[in-house]
Amino acid sequence: MSYAVIHMQKFKIGGVRGIQNHNERLKKSRTNPDIDYDKSKLNKKLDDQPADKTYYNRIRDRIKELELPKAVRKDAVVMCGFVCTSDKKFFEKLSQDQQDKFFQESYNFLKNRYGEKNIIAANVHYDETTPHMHCYIVPVTPDGRLSAKDLFTPTKLKQLQTEYHQHMKNLGFDLERGKSSDREHLSVQEFKLAAKKSELEREIKKINSSLTRLKSLKNDLKEYGNIINTLDQIGASTGFLKGKMKVSKDELNYLKSLAKKSIVQEYELKKLQELTKDMPKLQKAYGRLQEQNFTLQQKNRNLEAQLQNEQNKNQLMRNVIKQHGLEPELERAMKQRVNEKSLDLDLER
Repeated sequence: MSYAVIHMQKFKIGGVRGIQNHNERLKKSRTNPDIDYDKSKLNKKLDDQPADKTYYNRIRDRIKELELPKAVRKDAVVMCGFVCTSDKKFFEKLSQDQQDKFFQESYNFLKNRYGEKNIIAANVHYDETTPHMHCYIVPVTPDGRLSAKDLFTPTKLKQLQTEYHQHMKNLGFDLERGKSSDREHLSVQEFKLAAKKSELEREIKKINSSLTRLKSLKNDLKEYGNIINTLDQIGASTGFLKGKMKVSKDELNYLKSLAKKSIVQEYELKKLQELTKDMPKLQKAYGRLQEQNFTLQQKNRNLEAQLQNEQNKNQLMRNVIKQHGLEPELERAMKQRVNEKSLDLDLER
């Protein structure tokens, strides 16, 4: 059974340009080998934003409309992105019109839930291994605040998964509810890698089941071979009947059923051999995914270590500042810095 998958990730202003480059295919990706740029013309834009307006400017203009009482911090989450998809086999069963409907309805779901005026971009990518939609919004709460933290609590994320599944199921898409991840925010790259790994694991499980059946069939064929040999020996020992043997009707029917069953088993054996011929290729692909997954995990550990190191340095500096009574000067300098940097989202007013 296929799953209705919706995944959310948060972004600060520094990550916006890279997201636009990937989503709009403005530059060739060096990290995503799945993109077939010859098929990029099949991708679809679902939002109503002007194509020549950058994501940065779309975010800036929406935040201006909020008329917030305080300047937006430079490290604030200003954009949240969704990936809506299922597995490759699910889409292979759908016509192109049905696939278009799947993503249009996914977009409608997010538009109605978070407000069309908060949508920055929405694009369907048909040029990758599995079709999917990216949708990006400014995280505005119902009372008009910029707060991804309040908009996407763990409880609300679970509700999002449940209600998205129900919405798609009501429209006739035969899907199970997606499973919640133990990690709250996987990166898009990690998410796609996990989805591929899961799909390969399902394929390998099917092939292993076929191999088990194959072994059973081989044993059956061996048994039938022994029976045939026995029958041949019986025929050879009855030469005085001039090459003919008398058997009962029940025995004849039994021999016929054995012959028919043997033919069916041989046919199934051929089918299973066809199914299992791609096993080495799948195992090799699975191994590559495991290596990529290990690399990503290592990068994450390195980043976490760097973050911890910077936090330790920051705490040490604060302790020194406190010991020398320089906290008021630091506070004034930080306020001035925030006022200057807030122009990143407030300039060109």
